[in-house]
Amino acid sequence: MYAEYAPDSHLRRVLEWTPQVAGHFIFCYAGSEPSNSAISSSQRCIDLDVKIDPAPHFDALPLLNTSMGKILTFTISYVDINHPDEQVHITSATTELKLTGSKFVGAPSQTVLNERLIRTAQKVEWFPDATYGGFKGDICYTGMDEAACSDTAGFADSAGHMCHDYVADGRCSNGAFVHAGETAAAELAKHGVHAGHACCACGGGVSFRHAQATTGCVNIFVERCQWYVQTEDTLIQVWLPSHPAVFLGPQPQSPL
Repeated sequence: MYAEYAPDSHLRRVLEWTPQVAGHFIFCYAGSEPSNSAISSSQRCIDLDVKIDPAPHFDALPLLNTSMGKILTFTISYVDINHPDEQVHITSATTELKLTGSKFVGAPSQTVLNERLIRTAQKVEWFPDATYGGFKGDICYTGMDEAACSDTAGFADSAGHMCHDYVADGRCSNGAFVHAGETAAAELAKHGVHAGHACCACGGGVSFRHAQATTGCVNIFVERCQWYVQTEDTLIQVWLPSHPAVFLGPQPQSPL
């Protein structure tokens, strides 16, 4: 009868929680009458298994074949956990082979795969000139996600200043305590606590997601002596009357 007549809002509750430590967590709940807690359902529990946030996953590509003089276009992509406050940054790996003249085309695109995963893709364009004839090698890229931090709960110095106050008045910037009239040691002696320990913007706080990187490689082969004429190029026949032996193509007809 309770389930039949009670308002819907009394039967459903939404739990929102951002875990900051990996491990098993038990969440237990029970339902009861608002006016009489003695009338209660049996307790139920949920075992939450929290994993460490993984590094982005590289989407492998097949062998890419191209020819000298032909523009090669391909897409580098990484799949990562879909955090609203995080994105994957794609860069060329610094310790591997380079494609001279290659470039990223446009901004990276993002595609939500499902409630949990998102794909970040970056288009790459490269024009292999004659020096790359016969080239074969792995060209590598790095996908790095972002770290996340939370301020120490309840932090306030002896003057009542909280983390956002330290940012607003310029005492903290880009993850570091900035000297603004008082040193960090003076702040600590004066207030008994220090924003550099408690606030993310000051270099402190609690880091619950670390930046992680994955390097993925694309194997590219450039065929030798295969020239590709682009649409804006033209072939011109040259005729030298004094040197007919070097004329390329049919002899022009004499005007009548």
